[in-house]
Amino acid sequence: MGLSVALIKGRLGKRLEEELALTLAGTNRCEYCASAYSATAKIAGLDEADVAAALQGKSEDVREAAALRFATAVVEKRGGLLVLLRGV
Repeated sequence: MGLSVALIKGRLGKRLEEELALTLAGTNRCEYCASAYSATAKIAGLDEADVAAALQGKSEDVREAAALRFATAVVEKRGGLLVLLRGV
C-alpha cells in the first residue's frame, strides 16, 4: 500500500510505475502482488513479455531498466541506501 501511495504522488509515468510494482512483487516473491499488478499493468499498456520481464526486474528501455535495477537493489539491501550508493 505504501508503494501505491508513493507512486501516485510521483511523476514516473504509468508504465514505469507498473514495472516497478511488478519488479518489487517479483523481488519479494509475492504471488498475490504479482497477479494483481500483472492485471493492472496490461491496462497501462504492458504486454505479456513486458510483464514477465518486469517481474524479473528487467526492461528493454535503458531508463526503465536502470530504475528497476535500483529498486531491486534497495529491496535486496533492505533499504540500506548508503551501503548501496557506496557499492559495498
